[in-house]
Amino acid sequence: MKKITFLCLIFLAGTSYGFSQTLNESANWPNAGWTVAGVFDAANPDVFEADPTVDANFAYDDDDQGNVTGSNDNEIYAESPVIDLSAAFGAGETWLTVSGDYVHRYLLADFLTYQYWDVDAAAWMDWGAPFATNTAGAPTDDYCSVTAVVYTTDVLNIVGFTATQLSGFQYRIYYNDDLAGADWNYGFCFSSPTIASVTPPSCPDPSALSASGITDTTADLAWTEAGSATAWN
Repeated sequence: MKKITFLCLIFLAGTSYGFSQTLNESANWPNAGWTVAGVFDAANPDVFEADPTVDANFAYDDDDQGNVTGSNDNEIYAESPVIDLSAAFGAGETWLTVSGDYVHRYLLADFLTYQYWDVDAAAWMDWGAPFATNTAGAPTDDYCSVTAVVYTTDVLNIVGFTATQLSGFQYRIYYNDDLAGADWNYGFCFSSPTIASVTPPSCPDPSALSASGITDTTADLAWTEAGSATAWN
């Protein structure tokens, strides 16, 4: 949406998150309740650097998979057990985030992201933007050996979830070396993540703010509404 204004200064009031946190659950790796699967050489210890079902991290090295015909189109994911969100939803905590730290050496086409399970659609849905940059000092091997970078995912708003979507919720870390087909890239390492719920602010901050068509007295302003507001100052 856009608004033309004749004022040179605009104030957008922000509000902080709530803090009650009905859901504040660590993945608690190593955790045999998690599942690791995909298409990769699981028998190669150089490829699967850390298994969160038995290790404190989840790490994969696509580079060590090698550029071998028939084995260089790979994906791998670590999937949580079912987490019932009904209590958080009932408490009004309808914003979810996952946080932790990670290392990632990014190369062109690889796809590394969080996803959540939509029971009603019987499909995994992308959760926010993928991790598409190198972390500081990311190596080309042994990804858990360097200092990790802290992250928090985008907010997942579950206010519109059905009862089955809430009770059957799962999330996962998903990696594909190239969604378009075979490729040969590097890898990543995640520490045990934590999923948490919060009460959304009554007036959430807009996102993707921009200004264009700027003159001495006017500007076109654009933003993405994060709540249900229909008027702005």
